[in-house]
Amino acid sequence: MDTYFVQKILKNCSDLSIDSPELIDSWVDLQTELQLNSERANFLRALKLKQESSILQIGCSCGILSRYFADQGHRVVVVDQDLNRLKTARLRCKDIKNVTYHSKKDEIQSILAENYDLILINRFLENLSGNQTTNPTSVNQVLAHQSVQFIAQQLTRLTSVLNQDGCFVIPAANRLGLKYWLGSKEESGEGQYIGLQNLTSDLSSSQSFSRKEWELICKESGIFQHRFLYPYPDHLLTEMILSEEFIVKDPFSHSLLYRIRSRDYMDPGWLPDHDEYLYWKSLHQRGYLTDFSNSFLLIGGNTPKSIDTIFPYDFIKLSKSKQQKRYQTITYKKSGEGIIEKEIISTHTDESTPISQLFHTPESSDYLQGNLLASLWIDSLISRQGYEEFVSLLRVYYQYINKQLQEVDHTGRFVDLLPFNIIVDDQGNYQSFDQEWQSSNELGTEFVLFRALLWFCFAHDTVIAKKMSKEKVTNIADFISFFFKQLSIPTPPERLSREYPELEAKIQQIISDSQGISQVQSLLYQPFQYCVTTRHSTLFDTQLFWVTEEESLSSINSKKVKGHIGPKRQTLFFTLPKHVSSLTTLRFDAADKPGFFHLYRMTMKQKKSASAEPVIIWEKKGAEEINSSVILDNVNYCSGVMGNVFLATSENPQVIVEFPKEITNMTTDGHLVFEVEIDWPQSTDYLTAVEEINKQNQMLNPLFTQNVAYKNHIINLGKHIATLEYKLDLVRKSGLGKLFKSFRV
Repeated sequence: MDTYFVQKILKNCSDLSIDSPELIDSWVDLQTELQLNSERANFLRALKLKQESSILQIGCSCGILSRYFADQGHRVVVVDQDLNRLKTARLRCKDIKNVTYHSKKDEIQSILAENYDLILINRFLENLSGNQTTNPTSVNQVLAHQSVQFIAQQLTRLTSVLNQDGCFVIPAANRLGLKYWLGSKEESGEGQYIGLQNLTSDLSSSQSFSRKEWELICKESGIFQHRFLYPYPDHLLTEMILSEEFIVKDPFSHSLLYRIRSRDYMDPGWLPDHDEYLYWKSLHQRGYLTDFSNSFLLIGGNTPKSIDTIFPYDFIKLSKSKQQKRYQTITYKKSGEGIIEKEIISTHTDESTPISQLFHTPESSDYLQGNLLASLWIDSLISRQGYEEFVSLLRVYYQYINKQLQEVDHTGRFVDLLPFNIIVDDQGNYQSFDQEWQSSNELGTEFVLFRALLWFCFAHDTVIAKKMSKEKVTNIADFISFFFKQLSIPTPPERLSREYPELEAKIQQIISDSQGISQVQSLLYQPFQYCVTTRHSTLFDTQLFWVTEEESLSSINSKKVKGHIGPKRQTLFFTLPKHVSSLTTLRFDAADKPGFFHLYRMTMKQKKSASAEPVIIWEKKGAEEINSSVILDNVNYCSGVMGNVFLATSENPQVIVEFPKEITNMTTDGHLVFEVEIDWPQSTDYLTAVEEINKQNQMLNPLFTQNVAYKNHIINLGKHIATLEYKLDLVRKSGLGKLFKSFRV
């Protein structure tokens, strides 16, 4: 992993705290997200530690975990042998004194002579103890390093320095995790299905184990007091943690995994071609959820009380980092209790927050057991040949929300009355929960139904795309429109296409500070992944490079965004890192293939603060205006029967924007977002034309070859004639030539 760019961000960052908005705004790709996303510390937020704990951290990662501990007031000692990782971690904690980093062998031995309240083990080290071989030279030594016995030996040594009431925590990937069965690559970067086949070329520090293998490690280590927790989608960017006891005793605990999606940290474009939630549900019902979870949190200690105290919950849920900080919550249920409690996570507040049309009202509530309505919906779509049962469920839901809205003074309190916030009991009664948001606006039943269908379809796009392909439903907008018609709801088309998306955009902009209507429209009309695959179309990569007065063109200063080939307009959003200022040039690489495409709009927006509305500081609309304002490289502007289009003539088409000085000066303060409205409707036609041209060229090649041969033959004849004429001229000039001339006279 290239950490140079992250180190550069950390050097220039003024707020290095765990929840720093400045660092969240600095992501440019998956790798920088992994190193700067505050969700990396989510599994630590779930742990109940005593105040001012002494913590030993084995493996510094990118410094974000030690930063979290330090921000909570704990003393942290970090050991790692990778100097580059240590450099990154030191930069993350450069403004605090309660974290120390160590890499030398003699320092490690001294550290292991002390006792600690908590040991966090991110990776195991080869030279942890004096008798370990630091550089295995034979195959047998390498295999020994990869063995369960090696890990057990390391764990025995580490747990010996725990205080009596201390614990160790190991966040670890599961070798048999569901996402790896679905084709996700290993975090080690070795490719697909490596762990499933128990193959690895890495040392044991990065090797993954199954649950049974971890049980064996604990047994070999003599650690009998331990328990497993299960973070979802995994231990890296955790959204939910379930205890093993809760999974076993609650038949509906899998419902908490609804809308949680796994990620491939080696391939940001990876999407499973199956519905994960249906697999989680099936695995749980058959008793295998714990074996196939993507990750574990293994907690061990000297006493049962200590390992129960550190995680006293049945489950805990944490908000995503892209949600506005003032709205982020921790939702949890304590073990054995029937109450769900909510707490605000972040201490970051914005006093200048404008009066909103949406209000955050997190409240504690009773824990309800039963089927999620959304789970019943998706079951109805996959268990029958048609969709009549789904329509029946929709009709009951429509009647339910209509009744709820009629019985209250203000309908805005039911903006979140969605199928994944409704439990259906054994008698078929609906009970709502987690009504965290209220709108100041009056809401109609049809808008709530619109929201319900939108987010339900988003959660189950793979199954829905396959199920509805015969009805030519290829995106979320088609899905919503289709079932509004099935329910015979007389809704004007402009409400579904404009009014409701605009209302939803306002909601999302308040909750997560997203880009608004363009982003919601993109979500609604983006083709389902299944449809893209079956129609032999492909995603294409776009990339934006930026140049400032201080920084030249570099692949480090760039960001990639995927688009879809197709006739629908789409808006690509490039959020530049917060530290980017004094912008002089942008280079937009429109695709990774040749073809015709339209550019409708290019816009640079600036936000002065998190709560401020974005302001347009530069914009060009229409192909003609864009063409006259940019520099094209490997791109031709064409105006003719096909309209005003751009033709990419290679796999590296570039649209270069050079900003005037006044625009550069405006980019010194605030957060920049570059938007490109684009489509690729003619790419298939272009490739077909290229193929036909290639065929014609293949037919013409023999003629060209023959023509060249004729030309060469003529040239050779000309040379031969010239030679004969030269020789004949010599004869004429000689005495013999004069004699022949006298005879002719």
